Amino acid sequence: SASPTSHSPTSFPTFYKGEFPYTLPAFRYKEWSTLDKTIQDIAVNKLYYTPITWNLVGGGFAAIEQKGWIGLNFEERRGAIQLGYNKNTWDCFIDHYRSWTWDQLRLTNIDAYQSARALGWTRTLWENYDGRGDDKPESDDKWWANLTDEEQIAANGLCYFRENWDQTD
Repeated sequence: SASPTSHSPTSFPTFYKGEFPYTLPAFRYKEWSTLDKTIQDIAVNKLYYTPITWNLVGGGFAAIEQKGWIGLNFEERRGAIQLGYNKNTWDCFIDHYRSWTWDQLRLTNIDAYQSARALGWTRTLWENYDGRGDDKPESDDKWWANLTDEEQIAANGLCYFRENWDQTD
C-alpha cells in the first residue's frame, strides 16, 4: 500500500466499507501511551514492540508483524494469545495472510482468496512479492480513498481499513 505518513492511531477504524471477517482487535489501534501497563509489558517482552513500532500500524515496521501465526515461536504466540489474538485474528489483522501461499488461501480461506483476487493479486504476484518491488497489483499503490468500493470491500476481507492500508497510524 501507499507510503506512510504520521498520524496518531485511533481506537477503531474510522472508515471501512464492508465487514471484517473477524472481530477487530481494537487495542492494537490505540496509541501506546494509552495502553494498560500489562499490555505494554506483553507487547515489549513477548512481541518485541517498542512504543514507536506499536504506533506505526500497517506498515510491518515491527519485526513480529512480518510473521504469520504459524511462524510465531512459543513465547510470541503466548504473548499474542495474552493480548487476545488467535490464529485467525493474527493472520488477518497483523499478517494480512502474507505468510500464506496462494494455494493455502485458495484451499483453506476462500474469502481471503477472493479478496486478494479482487485486489488484483495473482498466484505469481502473491508468491513473489517481497514488499519492495514493483511486482504487485495496481491497487497496492492506491490510497484508500482512491480504491473503488469493490476494492475497499476486498481490502476489508484481508483486514485492511483506511488507517492500516494507508499506513497513517
